[in-house]
Amino acid sequence: MRDYVATNGPSSLVPKRREPMTNGLIHSLVSLPAGTPLGSQGQLKWDDLQGKCTRLAICMAAVTGFRSVELFQSNSESYFLQLANISWRIKGADITSPVTAAQLLSLSPGDFMVVTPVPSKADQFNVAWGALPIYVAFKDTNRNAARAARDVLLHSPTRSGPLLRGNDGKPLTQTFMKARLHQMLRTLLPPAQLKHYTWHSFRSGLACMLLAANCKPATIQAMLRWRSEESLRAYARLNPSTYSSLLDRAERSCVASVQTSNLPLTEQFDLFLSLQQISDAL
Repeated sequence: MRDYVATNGPSSLVPKRREPMTNGLIHSLVSLPAGTPLGSQGQLKWDDLQGKCTRLAICMAAVTGFRSVELFQSNSESYFLQLANISWRIKGADITSPVTAAQLLSLSPGDFMVVTPVPSKADQFNVAWGALPIYVAFKDTNRNAARAARDVLLHSPTRSGPLLRGNDGKPLTQTFMKARLHQMLRTLLPPAQLKHYTWHSFRSGLACMLLAANCKPATIQAMLRWRSEESLRAYARLNPSTYSSLLDRAERSCVASVQTSNLPLTEQFDLFLSLQQISDAL
């Protein structure tokens, strides 16, 4: 390992992870104009089933942090999001059976879409997170996942099967949606930055947003369905402003802790600093 680092430099072993998706990028993605070219997939259409499911995939990934394999079909063995994973809480009533068009049209602030997580690589039998639903409040906004799901169900009122479908009714695949997101991001980012963003960016983005919102680490770990703190440390990154603010607060802190093996020890300088702060406050 030392020989490798000596040859390739100390940064050669730093993990190469995707950048977090930001609120600005999410808003820009769902606001792309219809007709935006998507390479071999033609042009972006928001008003057909595939377009509505594309919007739902973006909005759903942003608030649930689902991995792409949990959203889209990848192989015959993986579980991915189905209509059965979606239920509703409308006017205080839980609706687990197929929801009607009238109920969907009545959705308003105060109502919720309830999402049951699917089995994942960290919970292959859904025993850790399967009983813990995700609550997405309904809002009449362009990036709201509950509104996007309502629009999909109203457009194609299928009662079973995959939630995210193409115009042919077949499930959207991981390969197809990877290419679609790449083409959408091409209109927003410089070419050199495209490689840093994938569907996994929504997952790390949600972790960073929760951290910036002063969410407790244990809560972030639960909301992102991580089994260990190692993933939390890797993906929940501090914003520059938060980092610098914490350093500013540390600069004004008084340190009085002492190891028992070093007792008695009195650090006079922080004592004087503390007295000065008290004096300034008077």
